[in-house]
Amino acid sequence: MDRKEKILAYIKSKEYIPLKLKELMTVLAVPADAEDELSNILKELSDEGKIIKTKRGRFEANKGEKII
Repeated sequence: MDRKEKILAYIKSKEYIPLKLKELMTVLAVPADAEDELSNILKELSDEGKIIKTKRGRFEANKGEKII
């Protein structure tokens, strides 16, 4: 399972609450120098329609996607 799949699985989990980029970095223990990489992964997932970014900048699973 690659990073993208792990991040998507976490966002789709029942325990997940919508978080902003910096909050996700803290929860996922992403180092500051990897912020761009995480941001790019989140953008890819958003472009694919698997997650959405709310008006307040929080990431959550797309309601049309199945939550596990």
